[in-house]
Amino acid sequence: MKFLTDKLYLAYNTLNVPKLHTFQLLLFVHKVIHHPEKLLQVFLDFFEINNTFHCHHTKSTSNIGPYIYIFRVNTSFGKRALCYKTACMWNDLPAKFKCLKSTKLFKREIKMCLAHYS
Repeated sequence: MKFLTDKLYLAYNTLNVPKLHTFQLLLFVHKVIHHPEKLLQVFLDFFEINNTFHCHHTKSTSNIGPYIYIFRVNTSFGKRALCYKTACMWNDLPAKFKCLKSTKLFKREIKMCLAHYS
């Protein structure tokens, strides 16, 4: 059974705090990949796109949409790092979301997905 608050979030077209956090992280990655001119220079080297990291074909180069290289981490602390966490979230997205260039369309689609399916 869904909580009453879940119905309120849907009624007011908003997200609860954990989903809002996920939404903002995915929006950040989207801007880094598709609209780097909207961010400060310090954020532009935050992620490595897989096809720029490897000179050869990897299993992720066949994916549609940008795929972020995930550096290996050995600790639970490393798995909570922003660059690791956001890269995993982005890579887990279906290709139809990764390929959206429009920020407005990306926001709408991701928000709808998080509101109804997470």
